[in-house]
Amino acid sequence: MESVFDRAFAAHRAGRLAEAERDYRAALAANPADADALHLFGVLRHQQGQNQEAADLVGRAVELRPNDAAQHLNLGNALKALGRIDDAIVRFRNALTLAPDFPLAHYNLGNAYAAQERH
Repeated sequence: MESVFDRAFAAHRAGRLAEAERDYRAALAANPADADALHLFGVLRHQQGQNQEAADLVGRAVELRPNDAAQHLNLGNALKALGRIDDAIVRFRNALTLAPDFPLAHYNLGNAYAAQERH
């Protein structure tokens, strides 16, 4: 039997964002401490331009699973979109500390530095 989280993730991957949002909300209603649902719902809200909510959701996921490089990366993305470049840099650097060979974290860190004209 497919879980509500699995349905949300499948809908998210397929680009059915409204359906994914509904199911992520249902997964979190059933388990507010589901780090995967918090993280991916945060990614979805970032994709929808809701960056403060994205930062809040992914931030909660990071608190639950602080050693997940992808979560730090996505928190950095939401923070950068909010104009909080220094905070985003911290998160991108955290991602690289956890996963030194994470190409997207290197790329996003470089872009954050470039946004501050720190080439």
